[in-house]
Amino acid sequence: MKKINYLVLCAMLAILIPRLSLALSLDDITDKSSDVYQDLTTTGSYFFMLGVLFQQPSKYLCQISQTNYKQFANFMATASATSVPYRADINEEVCASEDRKTLRTVEAKQASKDSPLNVTVWSDERAKSSGTSVIDVEVETEASSSNPWGEVTYNVEVVSPDSKLLFKNYGKSKKLQDGSVSVQGAFMLETSLIDPSFEIGEERQWFSGDLTHREDDSGEGTIVFKNFNPGLYAGSRGIGDASYPGGRPYVLFVADLAYNSEYVNFRKTIDYPFFTQNGDGAGGTALSCVSRKVGWEYVEKYGVYDSSGAKNTDAFTATYIDENGDSIGITKYSDDSIETDRPPLCRAWSDGSDIGFNGEGGACTGLATDLNARPFPSVELPNFSFITRDSDGAEFLVKHLKKRVVNGLVDDSLCEGLTIPEPRTVPNHLFFSETALNHKPPSSGAVMVSNFPDGASDRNFVEKAYSPWLDDDGDGVLNYLDAFPVDADKTKDLDGDGVDDSADDSDDRSTYDYSVDHSSDPTEYVSGSMAPVE
Repeated sequence: MKKINYLVLCAMLAILIPRLSLALSLDDITDKSSDVYQDLTTTGSYFFMLGVLFQQPSKYLCQISQTNYKQFANFMATASATSVPYRADINEEVCASEDRKTLRTVEAKQASKDSPLNVTVWSDERAKSSGTSVIDVEVETEASSSNPWGEVTYNVEVVSPDSKLLFKNYGKSKKLQDGSVSVQGAFMLETSLIDPSFEIGEERQWFSGDLTHREDDSGEGTIVFKNFNPGLYAGSRGIGDASYPGGRPYVLFVADLAYNSEYVNFRKTIDYPFFTQNGDGAGGTALSCVSRKVGWEYVEKYGVYDSSGAKNTDAFTATYIDENGDSIGITKYSDDSIETDRPPLCRAWSDGSDIGFNGEGGACTGLATDLNARPFPSVELPNFSFITRDSDGAEFLVKHLKKRVVNGLVDDSLCEGLTIPEPRTVPNHLFFSETALNHKPPSSGAVMVSNFPDGASDRNFVEKAYSPWLDDDGDGVLNYLDAFPVDADKTKDLDGDGVDDSADDSDDRSTYDYSVDHSSDPTEYVSGSMAPVE
């Protein structure tokens, strides 16, 4: 029998062994401070307008629930002193929101057992050039199965490092005498916060709504979207102004809706005020029936990371090998979008299934329009899969950064009996009056609450919660007052920059002049599709 050279055999085996066995994986990246760990997956609703009142408040209630505010209400308070703030390590990913990668300073107060409980959560990253956020929630009655909002007032602000308002969300829910719940909310969003291609002040988005919810999980109301873009407005028509809050919006969406436990029936009216001003008659109305319980999701944006965990923002072509061993060409763009060389599929909005009306290039043809369908990518890269760059064979890890949940569009007959109401008067920006928040977090000590008990995915590397009554570093300062609980040479860090106050001459905490973004007497434009403003 002919002998086979051992080295030749090894070389042959190396060729035959699937490349997957040598592929880059998340376990290969041990630095948890790298981008692949710091960048979280966020999930949004495709029908984003419905999320204003149905989904947005739940994010804040989810966040404050992680602070253990009941346990720490009036923490260390005495007859002569108010409660002491404490620190919490919150897992934002379970709340379907983006982590700001910092510890939270929390203060929970309740005047008496029968009084509303007030929870304020600060996330100050001014020292890191990332701005600050404040969440203030007053809880009168907690959420329940019959009232998913509870009876609460929430107030949220995000401010840039140079003290410019990027986000404001204010809302309240209150039980009425007939047992129903009144829900009102509004938020202003700088587009630059979600799209870095925009400059601060270039475009602002406004959402507001008014809803009545009943114990049988039914209700009705109105939700409004406004887009303020002065440059686009002036560039298109050269008339008027589209600045927030007193200018004419560039575009308006109004959704009037009725729902039960199964479906949402809504009428969406679209207005383009600047066109109407010039007699062009733009706009239109569409009816939709949406399932509340049947839906699906798709990946909108990916992150691509090298072997060190650093995010790659360059554009390049690559190859992905699927579970069947098939090679798929990848085009990776600088804006975190990815395309494959496979034609898209015509998918139904109801459940994401391929309905088979795929034309040239994956376009939907024939009856697809009537079946509420549109083209979607036929290949979705799995979370933490890897691709190989064509130019040099370098491997990159792929992570889901942004997903969309689609509550499926269904046949209109399923919404029969859900009568869409007349448009309601929704809150305008004066709804924000006298709701300014304090953006300077108070002094606090060690982390008292950690939502990463095993240390997994902890982006702050705390990996534990400290007992307030102990002195872990033996410096004579109890943990609840010690910002550096394992460093006996450091105690206080008021501005959160990692420098002990004894050696820090600066106070980098955020300030914000509320009057800059809130005129007390503006002229607010309202289109004919909306209920008049009070």
